[in-house]
Amino acid sequence: MISAYVEMRKAGIDSRTQEKRITATTRQLESMIRLSEAHARMRWSEEVELEDVEEANRLIKSALRESAVSLSIPRVL
Repeated sequence: MISAYVEMRKAGIDSRTQEKRITATTRQLESMIRLSEAHARMRWSEEVELEDVEEANRLIKSALRESAVSLSIPRVL
């Protein structure tokens, strides 16, 4: 879980300008924990395992990708 969070934090560094944008906050870390716990419960497990953390990480990355795409598409009202 720590390495996935650090990876999300590093994703915010723009290599062209060395500018750092905050891409992962404490709130996202807490979300990853809750999603991991929820995934474990869906498997009827009382313990969070690596597969739960990996699924939580996949879900968060997917949500971030989706929000980035939807923000780049102009909306017509």
